[in-house]
Amino acid sequence: MSTFDDSRSELLDISARLRHLHAEHTRSGVESAVRRKVETEMRELTDHLERRLASLVDDQADRDAWLAHGRHGGPPPERPLEGEGATEPPAEEPPDRPSGRRPWPR
Repeated sequence: MSTFDDSRSELLDISARLRHLHAEHTRSGVESAVRRKVETEMRELTDHLERRLASLVDDQADRDAWLAHGRHGGPPPERPLEGEGATEPPAEEPPDRPSGRRPWPR
């Protein structure tokens, strides 16, 4: 799985959790302790989403679209995240041994 897929799935996961909290907030009583707790969790998760978007997405319109997706269920942007092309990453080298030595050539 590429870094693009990892970052996109992370943003989709955060957005889904944020929508779940919004729904829970709507269902809870106006003056309830649950509602106050959910408000705090929503604020923290929104801040976390904004920080991740700032590090992954350069375009403000895409950031706004991701925030709308998280808050209201709007569609997420389809474009690749900034700094991450749609191309496959270079092939990985075989891992080193725990001793730090390279494996014997075949």
